Amino acid sequence: MNKMNRLLLMAVAVYAAVPVWAANVVTATSDIKRVIVYQRGAMVNRQASVNLQQGVTEVKIPMLTPNLDQRSLQVGVTNDAVTLVSVKYDVEVPDKKQIAGEVNTLSNRTAQLRDSIKLLTDRVEVLNNERNLIVKSDNIGGNQGFNAQTLSGVAAYLRKDLNEVSGLQFSYNAKIQAYQKELTLLSQKVNLLYEKQTQPMSYLMVTLTSKSAATSDLSIQYMVDDATWTPFYEIRIADAQPLRLISKANVNQNSKEKWNEVSLALSQSDPMASNEKPVLGKYTLPDPTYTESNRSNTYQSENVKVLGVVRDDKAPLQGALVTCGDRKTQTDANGYYELLVPNDSRVIFSYAGYEEKSDFVRGQNVKVCNINMNEVEDNVSRQEMIGYRAAAPAQNEVAFASKRKLMKMDAVTLAVAEDEAPVEAENNTPAFRNYTANVQGKYSVPDDGADHEVSVKTEQVDAEYSFYCVPKLSNNVYLVASIPDWKKYDLQSGKTKLFMNNVYMGDSYINAESTDDTLKMSVGVSKQIVVERKEIKNYTTKNIIKSSRKVERNWQITVSNNKPVAAEVVVDDQYPVSNNEEVKVELLSNGGAEVNESEGKLTWKLKLAAGEKKVISFSYSVKYPKDMEVNVE
Repeated sequence: MNKMNRLLLMAVAVYAAVPVWAANVVTATSDIKRVIVYQRGAMVNRQASVNLQQGVTEVKIPMLTPNLDQRSLQVGVTNDAVTLVSVKYDVEVPDKKQIAGEVNTLSNRTAQLRDSIKLLTDRVEVLNNERNLIVKSDNIGGNQGFNAQTLSGVAAYLRKDLNEVSGLQFSYNAKIQAYQKELTLLSQKVNLLYEKQTQPMSYLMVTLTSKSAATSDLSIQYMVDDATWTPFYEIRIADAQPLRLISKANVNQNSKEKWNEVSLALSQSDPMASNEKPVLGKYTLPDPTYTESNRSNTYQSENVKVLGVVRDDKAPLQGALVTCGDRKTQTDANGYYELLVPNDSRVIFSYAGYEEKSDFVRGQNVKVCNINMNEVEDNVSRQEMIGYRAAAPAQNEVAFASKRKLMKMDAVTLAVAEDEAPVEAENNTPAFRNYTANVQGKYSVPDDGADHEVSVKTEQVDAEYSFYCVPKLSNNVYLVASIPDWKKYDLQSGKTKLFMNNVYMGDSYINAESTDDTLKMSVGVSKQIVVERKEIKNYTTKNIIKSSRKVERNWQITVSNNKPVAAEVVVDDQYPVSNNEEVKVELLSNGGAEVNESEGKLTWKLKLAAGEKKVISFSYSVKYPKDMEVNVE
């Protein structure tokens, strides 16, 4: 045997020793388990379980939102014996014939149910009439009369007949309720099918290898843009009890996915912030090599598939023109279209009698553009718009002056380490401190773009209470809650609803950017503490020789505590501060107040027993030239 033959035999032997497995294709459903909602966007975490055979398995995971950010897509496996080879993302167009068939089947069943309900309703009506006849039969026999035995037999017969009628009524009504419930479910299914018909969905093809049959969970996570949350609070105060601070949030999303019974987390972080330190390059002018295209990201593909539905406020539009340069298509009877367009390009949507619309495509492999067209209001301006397009936008269009910071992800095919997780970037705002809160319990947030309230946590806070008033401006006395060392509660700036003894007192606001160690909030107006401010002396003197005037003001403040318990009341007032050297201001009496000379502020901290009244006073003088106009309060 020559050398060449020996080499061929060795190659065949080696090849025969390597198992060759045909790819097994399966479909696995995935459920949303956890969502991290950011101030802009959300990270969705899905899980799917798949049974694998020996060899290569391709797993299709359908029914994902078409709005997911492909750049953020991550997939991992939980079984160490299973190897993740690749992940491919694509968008599938709904099978309209299949959907129409399913709708027809549901419609037929709906018609059957309605017929059955009508028949049962008629039967119940007949039984009602029969029941009324039985009940009215107590005068049977007329004046002829019956003996006791006959009457007893008749009564027994009527009771039996009445029981049978009642039983049939109950049975028919129960069937009617069951049919009506089924009708409601059928209506929901039909609505979902119509929604599915006009909304393309994306899917993943995940390639896995396993040396033996195994079961593995797949973890899938990705970003969606159409989600946000805003914090707000409830502060509840009751007599002789600690303050209850209830942290809440309004969460809304329009991602084309329903978050049903999911674990929620709320974060102030920016998941799209870059973790790479910035590097300055050489700055030269002019730079003939600089273009928008060389700033594009490496993940971008040459072409983008654009698809969606064009409609007005009533129905889908058939025959709407979709153009991008020399590439064009028209919508079908359901308003649906598909078009392959160059990356970094504008897509124009036009229809006769409607305002033209456009969308820009950049940095994606597939983009869903659902367009709502508006009719041209002025009949004179209505013209044939098909084929019309506006002038091309400038290359440095403002819409792209600010480029989004991106996570480093492969868009089409990627293999992710099992223990790899996205790193939350630190927000530069000190008050936020990369805030993340896990919401207790599970919540459902539909994709309707509306606010849905969730409760984050409830804390008992040892607050200090005082009363505050500025009698110069108002006779109202306000209850103020002071929370020392408030930053340990991880509060975010937000609106606050105030309740006192289960009575809504109004709204306040928590400013998380405050640098004070103690957070003070006005809770409401107290009617049991009364304050009065009045002038008790007012006179003006004129110095003839020096040609000057001197004005004195004397004020008296009375504070009454009508509460059944002691109270601390802070009173603020003021005297004028001169900004002219010819105007001399002198504080004659401060009445025991703390004095801030630079501000001209007077502060009293009064401790009043139950039912106690205190009177405080202060006075000041103002001296100025007689020919100067000075308004002294």
